[in-house]
Amino acid sequence: MRKLAIYLQNKRLLKFSAAFILLAAILLRALFMYTSLNHLPVTTDEAMSVLAAKKIWGGAWLILMPGTPYFFPFESYLLTPLVDWMPRNAVGVRYLPFILGSISVIGFLYIARRCLQKDSRWPAYAWILVPSSYLLMYQSAYIPTNYAITITFAWVVALLFDICQKRAHSNFLIFVVGVLGGLAFSTHILSLAFVFPAFLFLCFGDKIRHIVIRTVSLSAGAVIGLLPFLLSIIVYPGAHRAVSQLIPLNKILYKLWNPGLTETLPGVLGINPTLFPDFDVYLNQPHFLRTIVTYVYLAILILVVANRTMLFIRRLRRHRWPSFEVHDLFVAASIIALILYSMNLRAQSETYRYLLIPALYFPFLLAYAYSISKFHVRVAIGAFTVFLVLFNMTTSARIIRIWGLPHFPGEIARTPPITELIAALKRDNIDRCYATFWLAYRITYETDEAIICSPPYNERFLGWPQPYKQLVDQSPKAPYVLSTGFDTRFPIATFEQQMAKYNVSYEKRKVGVFTLYENFLHPPSVHDKTLATTDYSLTAANNASTLSNLSDSSENSAWNSGVSQQADMWLQADFRNKIKIQRVTLVYPFPYPKIPNDFAADTIRIYGKIDNSWTILADNIKHKFDRIRFKNGRPIYGGAHQTIWFNPVLVSAIKVEILVPRTGKTWNIGTLEFGAYSE
Repeated sequence: MRKLAIYLQNKRLLKFSAAFILLAAILLRALFMYTSLNHLPVTTDEAMSVLAAKKIWGGAWLILMPGTPYFFPFESYLLTPLVDWMPRNAVGVRYLPFILGSISVIGFLYIARRCLQKDSRWPAYAWILVPSSYLLMYQSAYIPTNYAITITFAWVVALLFDICQKRAHSNFLIFVVGVLGGLAFSTHILSLAFVFPAFLFLCFGDKIRHIVIRTVSLSAGAVIGLLPFLLSIIVYPGAHRAVSQLIPLNKILYKLWNPGLTETLPGVLGINPTLFPDFDVYLNQPHFLRTIVTYVYLAILILVVANRTMLFIRRLRRHRWPSFEVHDLFVAASIIALILYSMNLRAQSETYRYLLIPALYFPFLLAYAYSISKFHVRVAIGAFTVFLVLFNMTTSARIIRIWGLPHFPGEIARTPPITELIAALKRDNIDRCYATFWLAYRITYETDEAIICSPPYNERFLGWPQPYKQLVDQSPKAPYVLSTGFDTRFPIATFEQQMAKYNVSYEKRKVGVFTLYENFLHPPSVHDKTLATTDYSLTAANNASTLSNLSDSSENSAWNSGVSQQADMWLQADFRNKIKIQRVTLVYPFPYPKIPNDFAADTIRIYGKIDNSWTILADNIKHKFDRIRFKNGRPIYGGAHQTIWFNPVLVSAIKVEILVPRTGKTWNIGTLEFGAYSE
């Protein structure tokens, strides 16, 4: 320790060390950027961000990222001015995150210079310049959609907060903080960790007479910033619900400790980091290092909290009013982020991005703890800082080397190159296709929408609408492009099992690591033709006033029985001419995120009117949603529907009758469809 103390007092050595750290910071970022652009293909998240920018440039006003029930696509709006100029490769999607990541380094360095004592800045400087490999990836290699914006808001809001608290007249700046804080929350709800304490502390100010004007200024700005969020929950009921579900209260503390503090936080801080965010492939460093960092982090946090609490009480006694400084914001944001992580149902041990905020503010806690400590504790914190910086350098260098290996894109990043696949699709004049989420938007992006590819259904948010699904569904030709692995949630084995279950045959061929499925055949559909809604009229046992909703081509405008389901409740279609019917399809409204089981009757029976008498065509049909519908010569996924096939029969009417009702539930149907037998 004595030698380290002498070293820290040697200005020449400190200048040499600073130059070394600065050079390492620049070199690591340059190498990560180069490796990223040359070895990591565009991911589907990145592709969707640019595709959204194209929609915006074309005149659309998006308040949610297409295909997701959350995220105001702020990043896409920033990409819009150059969207038609940039190439459809890695440069075209990563230039903005790289710029924002580089600016964020400067922003955090400036905050450290403003809020830390001169002799205590170096731990913060060192960590900001050479952060954990995880943060370094986010700044200069790969970052999921909108997180570059979240990092930008994290330092901009903190900086403006510090300026506001140190100025006597700062109402306009407080208004700006309100706008930016609201936008940060609209962009990503994880921003609540720093937005909430910043808003709360700013409202208090330093004197009681300031609270009204500060609150008004902040609220006015916040309303403007929150407009995208407020509009999204009005226009899209159910928006944000999937990412804000909470775990039971009795499990929060356990999750906070494990995996929150023992696994996820050390991973974000660079200990045994993931090789690609946020996948479960690691460097396999000793696990005890994570344990050590957990306890060191807690010790630093407790030390800073104790000191800030003591200073808060002193100021409260002196001024008779609570006041807060930027260090209080860093502490509060870190703690709130940890609590939000432990409460969120979607947060798992490998979702490191959920603890991004504590990692961003960690250098300020570290440097502040250093500044308030006595000699021996300072030496210990200094030694820990030096160890972390050197550890981050070597770890990042190892990860950069791994990113350059040939197997990295496919086996680790699960994003194999698709050049060969695109060439095959173009050669066969295929301009529409289906593929799993992690592949579909890559194809659409890299071909600049010359080939439109959509996931067969929303794999991440079941039932939420997708941007290209309808275009592909309506296309006369659209093969399935599937694979095993590569982060697919719809593997080949699952697809083939479902085709066998629904009696669908196909032809398949390999294209590199992918398999194309095409030329589908479903024997009952060969002679099936959907009857036009003008060929029949509908009647019902109850609530005939909304029957038109069953034939308006919209699955979400539904007929409702108006009363609870009862046995013998019926719907009837009377055909203008006798016709040979072989199929009845019931399509149910699908209000995200609830799968509409309660809308259907438990068991139904289908009658056909033959020569003025009713004959049972299908009996004791239990409710069960079908995975596919065979339309346009192929299986189509999505929606909530059940198709009942029976032998073709010449009828003048069809009646669907409830045998076993769902007690206390109304009968809701979005579309009633009939299939005629066509020679």
